[in-house]
This record gives sequence, structure tokens and C-alpha cells, in this order.
Amino acid sequence: MNRSIFACLSRSVALAAALLLCAYAPVTAGVDPADFFEPTFHDLPEELAMAARDGKRLVIMFEQEGCPFCWKMRRDVLNKKEVHDYYHKLFRVIQMDIRGSLPVVDFDGNTTTQKEFSIAQNVRHTPVFIYYGEDGKELHRLIGFYSKKEFLLSGKYVESGAYATDDFFLWLKKRTTGGSGE
Repeated sequence: MNRSIFACLSRSVALAAALLLCAYAPVTAGVDPADFFEPTFHDLPEELAMAARDGKRLVIMFEQEGCPFCWKMRRDVLNKKEVHDYYHKLFRVIQMDIRGSLPVVDFDGNTTTQKEFSIAQNVRHTPVFIYYGEDGKELHRLIGFYSKKEFLLSGKYVESGAYATDDFFLWLKKRTTGGSGE
């Protein structure tokens, strides 16, 4: 009799534990963050040409191993389907390791390394997203962690052409504090 009570309690405890784990498991409504990025050989003139051919702009995410904010961007923003779909529609996004030794062909056709290119782009901290025009000139730079909404608005800032006339933070503030805008 005691064994059947013990077995019943054990099953009940196991079931309760399983239900608790399910209740507190993270919900990953989205895509693998690695799928956010296009495969690349870091030939940047070629990247610009592919982006232009597809009617897109080039975006490079500069990151480094062990960066907690890079990890947070991947976990909380880049894996969201809405972000993935929006960016893939308008941008060709690649990644760059600011400490990397892989070769890079820069916008002028010179061969360098990921690390040297990052330094030349004045990238010292991560994550940094740089949006480039068809000529390889920087249009917009986003430094650090941003929420899904803010990251989507960063894309809209470039898509709309607002980067040519408006300060990003003032433009963003209007759209996130209930001011005029979207």
C-alpha cells in the first residue's frame, strides 16, 4: 500500500515539475538568430553589388565573442520573425568580428582583416550596426543594444531617407514617446 502511494506521489511530483518547467520555459517565437545574417566572404564591393541588385542596402553587424549585448541582441531581437522578415526585405545583413583575422576586401578594393577593417570604421565596442549606401559610405550607425521596436525603427530611419536630414535620436524619440510619426 505504501509503495502505491509513493509511486502515485512520485508521478504527481514529476508531472508537477514538468508542468512548471513548461510554464517557465522561454518562448522562442521566431527564427534562429544565425539566419538573420547572409553568408559572406567579406568582399564588400561584391556585397554592395548584391545588395543593389536586390534593391537593398548593406548592413554590417560588428560584434565580438563574449559580448553580452551582442548575445542579448541575438536572443531578444534578431531572432524575432518580424525583425527577420523586415530586414531581409530591405537589407543585406552580414556580420563582422572586430577581433577577427579573416580577410576582408574593403570598399576601396584593398585586402585587410576583419580587425583592421573594424578599426578603420572606428568600431571599438559592440554591437554596432552600420548601414551603408550604394557607394559604401555610412548612412547610419546604431551602437549598443536596442529593443525590437527601436531596431525596427532604425531600419525605417534608413528606409525612409530620414538619415539625410534628421538626427536619429530625435527622430526615434518622436516615434517612441507618442509624438508625431509612425
